[in-house]
Amino acid sequence: MHDITVVEAYDVSEFAEWMDEFLLRNGISEKVSLENFELILEDYMLRGFHFYVLDLIESSSEQKSVEPILYEFDTGFLYYPLLITSPIGGDGKIILFLLTQSVIESGYDPLTKAQYTLSTYPYTTEPIQFELSNEELSLIDFSIGKLFDKAWLTALTYEGQLGKLTEDLMMTLLTGDLNVDGRVDIHDLWITAQAFSSYPGHPRWNSKADINNNGVVNIIDILAIVRNFGKTL
Repeated sequence: MHDITVVEAYDVSEFAEWMDEFLLRNGISEKVSLENFELILEDYMLRGFHFYVLDLIESSSEQKSVEPILYEFDTGFLYYPLLITSPIGGDGKIILFLLTQSVIESGYDPLTKAQYTLSTYPYTTEPIQFELSNEELSLIDFSIGKLFDKAWLTALTYEGQLGKLTEDLMMTLLTGDLNVDGRVDIHDLWITAQAFSSYPGHPRWNSKADINNNGVVNIIDILAIVRNFGKTL
């Protein structure tokens, strides 16, 4: 079903030229335009993201889905690309199921925790976030069971205009590591200081600085960084 090619690229225009040649070699005459993606790809490359996956899929009007692909790679943080979706435009819905060693409290804006409604009175809603044992994880997939003794499952969702996705999901499990570089240091304190006393809608608001996710950046968030200052992954 899939014809996957992994490309290492450092220049957007050269990347586009290569893709045109690549498609011609595979019998596809349509030209590729990266005009709407140029700034985003340049940003990715400046941040050190140089490997891209091209997947050629044959589909028909009757076919509604394709066989999924499993990507596996080493990383020091939890990462999912959202920004690359924004130039597509229109509305869309994204659902992510995350498995992490510790509970996720913040750092996932603009996504929100998916909710479910209790089946008994008073029928309140609760976030889809709970701990799974190794046995339960192995029932999902044996390879997942080999990764965790136990893990937290969190469902995150977004529904709305894709153009409003202005950054990727990048989360560290090290509390206080706001810039997701694998350490808690002065840079994280500076990010919090810039957003201090801000709240959603405030011009200096930064959801990553709201470590305890209470809707305001204050001394509690500063103390959370101080407690882990100097720690690394």
